Amino acid sequence: MKTQLNKLSKILKEEFAPVYSDMTGQFPVEELKTYEHFLKYFDNDNYCFYMADDIGYILFANIDNYIWVDYLAVFEKYRSMGFGSKILDLIKKEFKNYNGIFFEVEKVDENKINTIKRKNFYIKNDVYPIDNIEYYYPNNEGGLLMDLYYHGINNKNPDKDIIKKVIYDVFKTIHFDLDDVDKIYSKIKFKGE
Repeated sequence: MKTQLNKLSKILKEEFAPVYSDMTGQFPVEELKTYEHFLKYFDNDNYCFYMADDIGYILFANIDNYIWVDYLAVFEKYRSMGFGSKILDLIKKEFKNYNGIFFEVEKVDENKINTIKRKNFYIKNDVYPIDNIEYYYPNNEGGLLMDLYYHGINNKNPDKDIIKKVIYDVFKTIHFDLDDVDKIYSKIKFKGE
């Protein structure tokens, strides 16, 4: 069995169908975009599709010199073997000239062990929640309350104005097809606002 990751390689449009099939089993329906939506991303230079050998994948936008992770997953037969961390390490190494990496993370629910595992995974990989923001993931239901996590590459941590600009640019880039994206964006608040 393969025990290490060597490289990230771009996923081509014609190779995406099996990845999307895996995504439908790994991500909640309220967080998953349509297959057709993803196909439009292949025409966007700011959206990246990467396979980590044959172990997992990461889809993200590069916005304002930040990486915004849209989806990160390890295929089922390789889960709980440390490969998620290795994919993150590859991203940090490959994109070391970027300022940092943002992650949208499902809120912890003490009754759902996977939400606890996910939080622990990010903390273990030096990815921490931005505690002073109420963040909503854009979807057709008016937004899903989630946590926003961040890893500063080279210890670069953005202030709230930069975070708000990155979120706005991400919404316009990734969620271009939602009618209420501006309304959802207006719900995002930092403590004290």
